[in-house]
Amino acid sequence: MFDAWFRQLSDLRGKDLLRVKGILNVAELQRPMVIHGVQHVWHEPEILPQWPSDSRSSKIVFIVRNLSLDALREALSSIRESFDHTKWTGLDRSEIDAIVADA
Repeated sequence: MFDAWFRQLSDLRGKDLLRVKGILNVAELQRPMVIHGVQHVWHEPEILPQWPSDSRSSKIVFIVRNLSLDALREALSSIRESFDHTKWTGLDRSEIDAIVADA
């Protein structure tokens, strides 16, 4: 689900995604998933052997141009709205705000 959203964001705004990296807490995994990419070039997600700290929160860093904070918030919010029918326990509003607060 996240992959589909991220690919769509990359297709639509890839030239403005100067760098994206993050560590994700995926409901189906006990270990963290790492993502990273630059513009339209994305590397396969990697599953780490263990969490690097006690925190199990997903964290994503976006370095962008010509992409407003509100647009990024809206795109992230759409994940939950699009997939409410699944068991996904994804991002709530406070997590979205925390992710993009430093954008």
